[in-house]
Amino acid sequence: MARKKRSEVESSAASPTSSEKPVHTGAPRFCVVGIGASAGGIEAFKQMLHALPRDTGMAYVLVLHLPAGHESLLTDILGRMSAIPVIEVYDRVPIEHDRAYVLPAGADLDVSNGQLMLTPRQAQPGHHLSIDHFLHSLAKAIGIILSGNAADGTVGIQEIKAAGGITPATKSLPP
Repeated sequence: MARKKRSEVESSAASPTSSEKPVHTGAPRFCVVGIGASAGGIEAFKQMLHALPRDTGMAYVLVLHLPAGHESLLTDILGRMSAIPVIEVYDRVPIEHDRAYVLPAGADLDVSNGQLMLTPRQAQPGHHLSIDHFLHSLAKAIGIILSGNAADGTVGIQEIKAAGGITPATKSLPP
């Protein structure tokens, strides 16, 4: 399936004006699955999306740990092999089931009131933990780490588990 363009998503989601009510006024009534990986996890993302049926009833949010300033073609790459639409996140995109959302480069991602919210990534010393940042906002949900950079995702997974969410893990394979 081809990548869904932002204009198509915006028109189908009917972005609210100041006089309209938001499309989603609370948490989605379906499961939102947060999935994190480092650049080495792209193949795992591809395999996972290729294997998904069209109608799982869940939304998938893919957070790839990228260096700042790195442009990503992940949405296009994954959109070519997925049975569900793959959408690059834009600020305040309503979360819909049977969709995959991809974090754009240079941003952090939060979930609030059934929407994905973008904030510019803040410069900080050391490793930026974009996966942890997103999983922290997701809380009671499903969090999956396919591969990681340093410890990114560890704290977020612990928070999901503590809130009663589901945290399956992939088996480490020898190099």
